[in-house]
Amino acid sequence: MRQEKKAMDAIPNITIRTAALPYLSITQQINPLESQKTELLAYLRDIYSNEYISLAIIHAAPSLYQSAHDAITGSQNIPSARKLKKIVLATSKYVNRALSRPTPFGLFAEVGIGTFNRKDILTITQEEKIIHADADYKWLNPLIRKLEQHSSILRQLMLHRNDLIRKQHNHYILYTVNKESMCNKRVDIRCTPIIDDLLNDKDISVKTILDRLSRQFNVDEDTSLSLIKRLVNSDIFYSNLRPAHNGEERISELLEKLSHIAIQEEDKDIVEQLVEINNKLHSISGYTYPSMQSYQDTIKAMGKIQKSDSYVHFQVGNGISIGLPKSVQKDAELAIHISQILSKNRKGMSSLQYYYNEFVEQYGFDETVPILDLTDPAKGIGVPNDYKYPQYSNTTSFSANNNIYEEHEHYLASLFYDAITKNKTEVILTDEDINKLQYEKFDKEDSQESAELYCTIASKDMSALSEGDYLLVIGPNPGSHASGSTTGRFMSLLPKYVEKQFLNPIFEPDEYSAVINYPTRSDAAANLIDTPIAGERIISVNIPEENNEHCISLSQIGIRANKEGLYAVDLYTGQKIRIRAHNTVYPPAQAPNEVRLLIEIMNEGARLWNPWSWNSLDSFPYRPRVRYGHIILSSRSWRLDELRESELASCKHWREKWNVPRYCLAVSQDMRLLLDLDNPLHQTLLINESRKDKQLLVQEIPAGGNNPDAVWGWMRKDGQSICSEIVFNFHKIDHKFSNSSTSMIPYRKIISRNNHIFLPGNENWLSCRIYMPPENMVNYLKNNLTDILDCFNSSTVKHSFFVRYADRQGTHLRIRINGNDTDFNRLTSILVKSIVDGDARTYDFNEYIPEVNRYGGIQMMELTHQCFTTDSMNALQQIDKKGMEYDLDSLAALCVMLTGFGNGYAKSKSFDLQEGKRWADYLNLSTSHDKEYQKNRKIWIESIKSVILHESKQVSKLDDLYKAYRDLGYMMKKSCNNYTATSSPTRVIGSHLHMCLNRRYGPNPEIEDRLLRIAQSVLTSINQSIKYGEF
Repeated sequence: MRQEKKAMDAIPNITIRTAALPYLSITQQINPLESQKTELLAYLRDIYSNEYISLAIIHAAPSLYQSAHDAITGSQNIPSARKLKKIVLATSKYVNRALSRPTPFGLFAEVGIGTFNRKDILTITQEEKIIHADADYKWLNPLIRKLEQHSSILRQLMLHRNDLIRKQHNHYILYTVNKESMCNKRVDIRCTPIIDDLLNDKDISVKTILDRLSRQFNVDEDTSLSLIKRLVNSDIFYSNLRPAHNGEERISELLEKLSHIAIQEEDKDIVEQLVEINNKLHSISGYTYPSMQSYQDTIKAMGKIQKSDSYVHFQVGNGISIGLPKSVQKDAELAIHISQILSKNRKGMSSLQYYYNEFVEQYGFDETVPILDLTDPAKGIGVPNDYKYPQYSNTTSFSANNNIYEEHEHYLASLFYDAITKNKTEVILTDEDINKLQYEKFDKEDSQESAELYCTIASKDMSALSEGDYLLVIGPNPGSHASGSTTGRFMSLLPKYVEKQFLNPIFEPDEYSAVINYPTRSDAAANLIDTPIAGERIISVNIPEENNEHCISLSQIGIRANKEGLYAVDLYTGQKIRIRAHNTVYPPAQAPNEVRLLIEIMNEGARLWNPWSWNSLDSFPYRPRVRYGHIILSSRSWRLDELRESELASCKHWREKWNVPRYCLAVSQDMRLLLDLDNPLHQTLLINESRKDKQLLVQEIPAGGNNPDAVWGWMRKDGQSICSEIVFNFHKIDHKFSNSSTSMIPYRKIISRNNHIFLPGNENWLSCRIYMPPENMVNYLKNNLTDILDCFNSSTVKHSFFVRYADRQGTHLRIRINGNDTDFNRLTSILVKSIVDGDARTYDFNEYIPEVNRYGGIQMMELTHQCFTTDSMNALQQIDKKGMEYDLDSLAALCVMLTGFGNGYAKSKSFDLQEGKRWADYLNLSTSHDKEYQKNRKIWIESIKSVILHESKQVSKLDDLYKAYRDLGYMMKKSCNNYTATSSPTRVIGSHLHMCLNRRYGPNPEIEDRLLRIAQSVLTSINQSIKYGEF
């Protein structure tokens, strides 16, 4: 094939997926049908004696592990031989599948990075493994839904109206999913004055609802809460506790949201348990696999507050970095090129071809139709009839394109006939064959934007691969239609490599790009959609994205048509929206109709590639291999109809009849089993699986190798081959991919022990994280951090501040300095000295992206950073104090911040403490019942009085704090008046109070709640004293 005709280039950043253990390391000969109990138990003991395998099985299949454990230990009565055989088969299937299909599958799956070398040479380097443990959404989502039903928590939440609710006549209709049965659920609520009033607002606090129902409808609070709970439980509303699906640590995200709530006594236990669970998840993350005991301790802790069949979601980086020969890149590009030109000339998704015709007939090319009106059968044309969530009865008819291409079918049959009659194992295609097999001439301008290809490189060892002795085999599950979608979920493990697999974000006057963020129908699938967003706008559907300027609501999107197909339009700006995908979640199964429509529109007008197909000849019992040069487009395969109804003894006859090799794969959709058909256990496994799955096929191992070593021998561990698969990424030649300067929403980053990098942020911000044991934190603040900030407290540095944090890597400080390259070098030398002196464990530099929307908007950021700087220095000056004295200083800071902000917002020129009390009320701060406060109430009040009356030594340092927050309050009022504020005043000052206490106590919701309550009580008491002339 001539390379100049290709439409797509392979980008240099590839991903390699590997199994965790060599396949042959656990392969055993055993006949489960003929073996006695003692043999079966010996098999199980041998398998489960490997702690790593036991850990992987208990993680993915806890009931299987328990059954096997009981049988092995005899803790229960030894099961019957029949039950033992079932346990043996289930164990064999699990381990086989995990070690033969190197794709994300629990703890067995590992992912690494790679590139293409400039020369034809293979290089492999091995570094440390990286293990991420996070809460599985099958556990976390039900827990969040349960928390939403706690009255004490619900009262303080913000609710968001479901984006997909529709009003039909005098009813509100919502199609959702029953999370237990996974069946469609129709919610139908009659319109009433109360319901109409509640659903009139897109976003509304529960506090506002309770107040409104009480004042306007005279409904008592208990009745109102009961109604709200039903509406939330029915998905009419969802709360701001729901996950943002942006790649952040999941429990940390939940704890951060709960930290803004005044947790009541009855709910404190849950928060404490969440903190404990988060710490345990951090403890089983790191550079080595967790022990069985630590894993079980984590599961036990999680099970106390929410039962589940899946608690932890693991991601594992194998530490492997490969450099593939240049020739492999050329073959990969040729493989996708051939796949494109041999695909049918269909533009976009099949179901939209008929839908497009009906759209044009109804609306023409000039009308933009809001997507929520378009998909509503009462207002628009509905959706294609293969859309099922929900499935309407009066929607567009759809039938598959069954056009017969006679010339293509005739030539395909001649190739097949030649191979069968001459007993060939493969069809070797020539350029002439490819030309004749084209359905229609391929125009590279019609190419899709990007694609992924899943391939196995078959070669016996590294030297053979470097010398060009290899075959590139397209896998049974061949790839996707969007580069980076498979590996997007691994960005936290491989940020620099995954980011470069994405297309550049588009921000043009007439067009911009956007990704879709939505809650999947099943909680398990949410693990795949939880990916960082690579600098693009977000179409947010039922996701709590509060005040995020990058988010676009579904109501903001319209659909138009041109001669190429359908496309999305921003109804507010008129810009075209280019839809992108950063995950491989299957929309027909997991997305509501409106989301699926937008995702499928992504490929409108593009000629999509497809894997090789024998078409009608697929029903033949045997299909030969198809190869072009080094590329295997389709592997030899056998149908199992004949074997399915047979006994085990018939397996040998079937193999001889159809020349089935000893080593082969059993494949169906994403399942793959590597079988040794000389092994009776594998024979039994094949027959059992074929009876369960009518779609199961047998396929030769890649390239028809004689054994696994002949295929995967180039990738070895402890001298044995490991199954591996390469994910190649491609882009249309006239499109560019992301580069290292792309602005990213923050994502989790693993800290290298040996490699420290500097990623400059906006406006020359230096940002670093310094990791240390928790017990070192106070001493580091006292002895090191003051020196660091003083070092940069000069005319060249405008702002410098810190926060305390804990993530999966441990306790750390985050330091932000508005400096330059010289400051960076100075800071680096200080940090290195901290490591050498043993004060800190490690550090890294990362990009600082200010939370602009949270703190009121871009116009607020200069004053925000000034407040952070002033408060940081104030916090460090009180670090030597302990106990109640320390708490009193912290309380003084809170009261001064509230009062300063309130006076600035009111434009008051004098110090008016009543404004501090007023803003404490605006924040709904409760009064304190703390025993220590009640015991020493007079001391607390007199201490704050002395600060206010300027009788304290604190006055000079708190004066600066007061002035900073007075200026902030003034600017906040100005922003609200000119409608530039991106967050409410209460959220802004609430966030500052949260950071104030963070600097002094670290992330501790309990202490934060305690001191904010005391602040409310103290301000109330002092204001009463002022009112009655006592002070």
